[in-house]
Amino acid sequence: TGLGIYIVISVVSLIVLLFASEWFIDAAERIGLSFGISPFIIGVTIVAFGTSLPELATSVASVYSGNSEIVIGNVVGSNITNILLVLGLTAFLGKKYIKLNFNIWEIDMPLLITSAVLMYFAIWDQHIDLLEAIIFLAALAGFLLNSVRGSKEDPREKTPVKLRDVIKLIL
Repeated sequence: TGLGIYIVISVVSLIVLLFASEWFIDAAERIGLSFGISPFIIGVTIVAFGTSLPELATSVASVYSGNSEIVIGNVVGSNITNILLVLGLTAFLGKKYIKLNFNIWEIDMPLLITSAVLMYFAIWDQHIDLLEAIIFLAALAGFLLNSVRGSKEDPREKTPVKLRDVIKLIL
């Protein structure tokens, strides 16, 4: 039946995704470490962008097909899933706490909260205009610049945990 084919395609796609993610993580780690970038920053930049590309493609396709409300649902749903499911499941499956070798409260949490507040005000009028898009992109550029610069200067960023081990635990 039609449903059976979709189930088989989903299972095969999941298997391919698992193998491809291993290759992607290895390549991202090698690229980042060759530039002297910490595993945390590799996760924040290379891995985050790589895993966000399908969401970006879906969002752009949705806008072009006239279903732009999917974009906001995609963004909000992805953030909720990443924070609650991925973080929660990682801690649960690891049967331990997640130890951070740096203070996430200094930069990352204020930026996470600020981005949520910006999103709230951007969708207040039920559309996102060009100025709001430029503000979002400028904030992203500032965050990335600060993260990469900070990873080379802050000795607390050095961690013995390998990025691929963290991703393997998640997957």
